[in-house]
Amino acid sequence: MNRLSRLILLAAIVPGCNPLLVPVLLKALNPPKTENKVVSNEPGHFYRKADHHDFHDTETYTWHNCSEQALVDGEVTPSCPNCIQIRMWDSEGTLVFDEGFHAPHCFRKKKDWDPVASAKGKPGNWTIEFTFDLTGVNDLIFDITSLGEPPVEVITSDGSPQEGEEDDDPDRDGDGVDDDQQGAYVHWHALCTDGRTKAESYALPAACETASITASWDELTSGAMRVTVADSDGVVVYDHTFLPGDPTPFAAVTTGGKKGTWTVTLESTALFCENLTIKVQAALCGCEDE
Repeated sequence: MNRLSRLILLAAIVPGCNPLLVPVLLKALNPPKTENKVVSNEPGHFYRKADHHDFHDTETYTWHNCSEQALVDGEVTPSCPNCIQIRMWDSEGTLVFDEGFHAPHCFRKKKDWDPVASAKGKPGNWTIEFTFDLTGVNDLIFDITSLGEPPVEVITSDGSPQEGEEDDDPDRDGDGVDDDQQGAYVHWHALCTDGRTKAESYALPAACETASITASWDELTSGAMRVTVADSDGVVVYDHTFLPGDPTPFAAVTTGGKKGTWTVTLESTALFCENLTIKVQAALCGCEDE
């Protein structure tokens, strides 16, 4: 029995000894393996900070990343040899990050690792796995942030037949109808957005006087998406803002406008959404040009 164990036993059995001394001595004998732990898991930003002693464990988190990449930045104040392995998988389960972070033996100053970027992956719910092999560290911090603007897919068609290799994909927007069998359209899709604020405009050739608007989403958490359509004279023929709580799917038709090149403007403001699709399609008709 070592000296500390004998002291604990003595404090427990000797009359008059302060019983509060026992937990203090127990803590000295078996110090906590994790202290001061803070975890923040927000869309686009994951943060973990803690002190560790003799910590050998694996932690797994689900993190929402709307971008195709992530940036991992870490720092620590080590007292003994330590290693942390971080792995990340994208929303389709593809391994996009596998790096070891090592702190040297008895390193007296803070160790600040260079930021490391992940490979490109599919946006959505990513998996972060930490494997710890720690003897002793203070202020172990890892910041993982989304890298780059979340991607948005935009497909436009003027309604004319596609030639050459594009014939291999007659339904480019994936709506189940061959492009050649429908009027010109603008098809906008975001697998997810993370506070997106942006205005973007697209040309829409209109052979007739109206266009249809369809939209759907899995979740529209906050923010807004405004859709405006103006005819060839700049007259607004449609103006609608999608907000949380709106029904999905959605369908509408513009008022009549002058034929020619129309303008479709999509303006997102602090938009958080999942799998949002908006399509503005010019009417297909047999009317003659004026």
